[in-house]
Amino acid sequence: MKNNKIFFAVLMLSLTILIIASPVLANEGHDSDGVEAEAVAHTHEVDPIDEGLINGLLSGGETFVYVTLAAFLPIFWILSLIVHFNRPYIIRYLKKFTLRFGADVWWLLYVMLRDAVLIITFIISLFFFFPNLFLYQPLPISGPLATVLLFWALTVKLTGDADDRAKDYNKVSYLLLAGAFLYLVPFLFGVEAPMEGWEKWRTFFTSSQNQSLAEIILYISIGLLFLTGGYIFTFVMNKVKQSVNSKQSINTNQSSISK
Repeated sequence: MKNNKIFFAVLMLSLTILIIASPVLANEGHDSDGVEAEAVAHTHEVDPIDEGLINGLLSGGETFVYVTLAAFLPIFWILSLIVHFNRPYIIRYLKKFTLRFGADVWWLLYVMLRDAVLIITFIISLFFFFPNLFLYQPLPISGPLATVLLFWALTVKLTGDADDRAKDYNKVSYLLLAGAFLYLVPFLFGVEAPMEGWEKWRTFFTSSQNQSLAEIILYISIGLLFLTGGYIFTFVMNKVKQSVNSKQSINTNQSSISK
């Protein structure tokens, strides 16, 4: 009994001490939270000079990346023309093979390389459709139209047969030539033209210096791009529908024959 009273007294004393000490602990906690909040707020303060340097580096890096891509695109356009018009030479070369398997392998490698170059060129050229970049960076003014023509060439290859039909091959050839012309001419005589004596050409062929014309070309190209994408989507869906219908008709004929 005595032990129980002692235990109860110790328990009550402990509770009393905790109750008395709780406000002090709470105040200390608030003080520590305030110190931590002040420290966090202090760590988030940015020097205006540092902020300006960071923004300058980001904007300069963005300009460097896109101008570098625009400078590499002539190589891809020329390479696209080379691999496309190299087809007659590849065919003559394949006729020398005595083994059909070797000829098929070389032909597949050529087709994969040719189409990969076209697709990579198109993917890189997609940044021409970003208004904030195209209108405020020194880029070829007809770059979006060149990209649309390249997209049309890929569409002809998708919907037709440019390897077996001369008509489709000629379409792809004309589209690639027109696209390369629309990109290389503004790039050479506008973006990369000399500073002295070429001011009018630089102003006319550079998107950032001729924003009124560049804006018209940009939005027309975006519209053509979306229309072409819609045509491709419709074509693919029709092909899927035809394949499903043909399978259903084959299954129906087989079931009728089995009966």
